[in-house]
Amino acid sequence: MKEDEVNMTNVNISFKPTGDPFVDAGGEALKYLIDFYPQKTVAELIDDMANIFIYKWDNKIDSVQLNSNITHNTRRGSQEKKNKAIIAVREYYKDTPISYAKDEIQHCRICGKSGILLKAGREQFCLSGSEPFVNFYHSHEEGLLICKDCSIKLFFLPLIVIQIGNMLALLQTNNQRSQNYWVHKTVKENLDKIGKNNSEGIIKSEYGSPKNALFKIASDIITEVNDDLFTDYLQLYHFTNFGASPNCEIYRLPNPVFSFLNKVIRYCHSDWSIFVQRHYHIKKSSWDYTGDQWISGKDNQTMSEGDYLNNPNDVFERLLNDDSILGLLRKFYRDVYIHNKKHSQITMAIYYIKEVLGMRQEQIDLIKKVANVVFDLAQKEHTYKKYLVMLEGAGKAYQLRSVLLRIIKENYKSGAAEPVVRLQDYVDYLFPDGQFWGEVRDLMLIYLYERLHDENINRQDVVDTSDIAETAEETNEGA
Repeated sequence: MKEDEVNMTNVNISFKPTGDPFVDAGGEALKYLIDFYPQKTVAELIDDMANIFIYKWDNKIDSVQLNSNITHNTRRGSQEKKNKAIIAVREYYKDTPISYAKDEIQHCRICGKSGILLKAGREQFCLSGSEPFVNFYHSHEEGLLICKDCSIKLFFLPLIVIQIGNMLALLQTNNQRSQNYWVHKTVKENLDKIGKNNSEGIIKSEYGSPKNALFKIASDIITEVNDDLFTDYLQLYHFTNFGASPNCEIYRLPNPVFSFLNKVIRYCHSDWSIFVQRHYHIKKSSWDYTGDQWISGKDNQTMSEGDYLNNPNDVFERLLNDDSILGLLRKFYRDVYIHNKKHSQITMAIYYIKEVLGMRQEQIDLIKKVANVVFDLAQKEHTYKKYLVMLEGAGKAYQLRSVLLRIIKENYKSGAAEPVVRLQDYVDYLFPDGQFWGEVRDLMLIYLYERLHDENINRQDVVDTSDIAETAEETNEGA
């Protein structure tokens, strides 16, 4: 058999990653089918899936294949047209393809394999160009030249995507365990539905927001893998190849954020769930601190998660945009104390500053030491609010440094045996190069709220009733 002829038996398909998300995902779907149906050839699997796409799914894969042998208007509608679609698919993959340069051996633009190549456009390769726009392709060719291996993999792409909103979603990961989760969520679920005669098209997610869906996917992967050291890098492609407006948006969950999620979901899941819930944007609603739930302002009824599942969430937005959530955590722990909630460990904050911010243990210990000095001074003077107001009111770096100088002076005047911080530690650890000053303030306050909780300090000694009302009012706005 010549190198440019792809045998339609399983052993001749290469599943080596190419780096292209669509080709590699289609390959994962095909590999799963080969393992699931070891007695079948690739040609038989193509025929089986073509029957599903055409007859069970009613040709509805336009967002993957635009005007293809399956989705073109001449191939859908009547039984006769659908029969022609099946024949067209069989003939296309049965025969050796005619290359753009018919007698010239070339290299596949995706995997680099040499041989006779197919000319692929949006009818099989998502988000590529159309024949009239030859400037889209290499050397002004009339299509993207790909080998038959890549063409076959692309055919199975509809099995491994899900619909989120009015577009499709595809997960790309650098960890095989995460990839196995995605394959089971898509390909296996499709096969299960097909076996139950309950499959009508591409799987639809309960989510309409790709950002929220990505965090749900990460949570499910973490729960399923259940490994303390497990980390990953997730990318969600939210795309459509349909009509005149093809589009793709990519949402990335980097390794540090995934490692942080792995810790909080496994070890402080309850606190994390409440923290995330608190930060959905929900109009005309209020947060019930007693039941840790949202209350609708329309009928004063408890809202279920499904009511706001696709609303914007500040925590998710900040983690995806590489913005700090330490300020949100500070406010969360403050509210836990103010509203006299059950004691909540500050573990979430520690995981965040270590995994995402990369804060060194020496700096963490020093900030905790300073916070303990502040608490001891406040306890001696019976003025907790005084010191909290100073720290919370520090809105700029120089203001925080002024507050620290005042604390250092008060500590000296109190006759303490040790200074609050030594000069070298101040330079090396408290405000090292590259460290945002606000993170130091926020972590210091988080430690103080923990001490207030641990020592069971009366909240009336710390905040005014008006402060509590103001906090509730902010929450009513869905902030």
